[in-house]
Amino acid sequence: MLLIFFAIAFCDISGTIRTVPGDYPSIRDAIEAAVNGDTVLVAEGTYIENLVITKKILLASHFILDSNPSHIRNTVINGFFPVYSDTGSTILIYGDTDTNTVITGFTITGGLGTKLADGNWTGYEGGGVALFGGGMKLCHNIIKDNIIAAAAATEGGGICMWPAKNAFNYWIIEDNIISGNELACLSSVSYMNAAGAGVYLVGNGRFVRNIVSRNKGASVTTLAVGGAIFIHGGISDTSRILIEGNYISGNVSKSAAVVASFMEMAGLPKVDFINNIITANSNTVSGASLLRFLMGYYKFINNTIAENTSTYLASFTLSSNAQNSEAVFFNNIIWNTTVDTGFGFLSGNIKLFYNIVRGGFQGEGNLDTDPLFEAGDTLYSVQGASPALNAGRSSFSYNSAVINSPPDDYLRNLRPSPQGTNPDLGALELPPVASGIKLYDTQSFKYLLFQNYPNPFNPATKIRYQVPENRDQGTGIRVTLKIYDVRGREVATLVNEEKAPGSYKIEFNSSRVDNPRYKVISSGIYFYQLRAGNDVVITRKMILMK
Repeated sequence: MLLIFFAIAFCDISGTIRTVPGDYPSIRDAIEAAVNGDTVLVAEGTYIENLVITKKILLASHFILDSNPSHIRNTVINGFFPVYSDTGSTILIYGDTDTNTVITGFTITGGLGTKLADGNWTGYEGGGVALFGGGMKLCHNIIKDNIIAAAAATEGGGICMWPAKNAFNYWIIEDNIISGNELACLSSVSYMNAAGAGVYLVGNGRFVRNIVSRNKGASVTTLAVGGAIFIHGGISDTSRILIEGNYISGNVSKSAAVVASFMEMAGLPKVDFINNIITANSNTVSGASLLRFLMGYYKFINNTIAENTSTYLASFTLSSNAQNSEAVFFNNIIWNTTVDTGFGFLSGNIKLFYNIVRGGFQGEGNLDTDPLFEAGDTLYSVQGASPALNAGRSSFSYNSAVINSPPDDYLRNLRPSPQGTNPDLGALELPPVASGIKLYDTQSFKYLLFQNYPNPFNPATKIRYQVPENRDQGTGIRVTLKIYDVRGREVATLVNEEKAPGSYKIEFNSSRVDNPRYKVISSGIYFYQLRAGNDVVITRKMILMK
């Protein structure tokens, strides 16, 4: 064991480092030996274990040492064979924990959920990760293929925060892939349900930059809700949840396919949805909606919601009996390109300002016009002629409060672009495409290199960059765009030519690299760098995850 301290980008390795399998044969043994502030560092391998964490420790794979994403896929915690059948969550957290209880760099799979009972009610919670009071930070994990099936309520297939008697601290869930988790409620009792096949959230926290895909909820009754996300009612009036920059796609449930909320305790949840891309989700029951809110305060700001399928044509529902509850939509694109009829916004206090909405909706600044998505783009960026460009507002006053557009977009590009204009609608902020019409002020039009998308990618990704006017050397300038590995070795040259002013997009395909140094481009971190002239160098990072 080593006593050491050093910092990396997202958390600290500190205290005593307890290595697995070097110092301890199992992760469970290392956790039992650890004290607050220690690190449990796990080498690659598959660990058939169900873990219980009640301490402020860092549980990490070797991803924390070099940021190589292959460690995430190759360090697997599988909870499919629990010692106690009623404690089948792959990782269970409770007690004196907070965001210093960190789990990072693992594939968490095989979880069956932990049993809870209260009178006639029985439920199995948290297949992959269950938080029963306290707090935690989950970052850079793959939480997949956890399946809860029982003749009882089933909740939180991937992740579940259960509102137990213990108080919740703040929680953080960032940069995870939550995919292929399933719930099956086999009980015919009317109040039993399958809720939150992807995640089940309650309390105070942030759910940011996650991929939530292909999660599935089913029930013998119609109560299968929140195929992607279920939000439980607030523990108090201060309960606040941020859901930002997530990609939510391909989730299925009998009722609300993406988000459902429920309230049974004191306080109404306050939930902000910002810069999310919500696409290709579906439900399977007549009369079901895409997002269903029972009680609470919800803000949707600069989201792209497209290509979803539901009986109510991807509608939003806010229960009419929710006193003082409301849902406010600002600067969103809400469009189903495969259905000719419009979206339904059903009962409740729902307000829309400056959105594109198929079928239209009353309220200030709303448009009913095709946003012109780029064909085949899974992020649903828009074309240069899109009515979504510059159609939003930087801020809007409503009910004596100011709603602001976020300062950057889903890809962390600055919003608005160019500065001084109105922001675009939707989750992406894209500069207008240069054409025969001069769209840029030459003072604000500068060299830009945008974050690649998708990111992580496999095998291909697209890179956008922008070239301004070059007053000193005519209309064009020599531009290079190259890919490098983490050691600074050149992997590929994508651009090496004189470029006229304008915006450009190019694809990098990792399976088609013509470089004698590389027979195979492996998973890992790479850098792409734009050079122009003698004094312009812009570098960004991207992740190849096979």
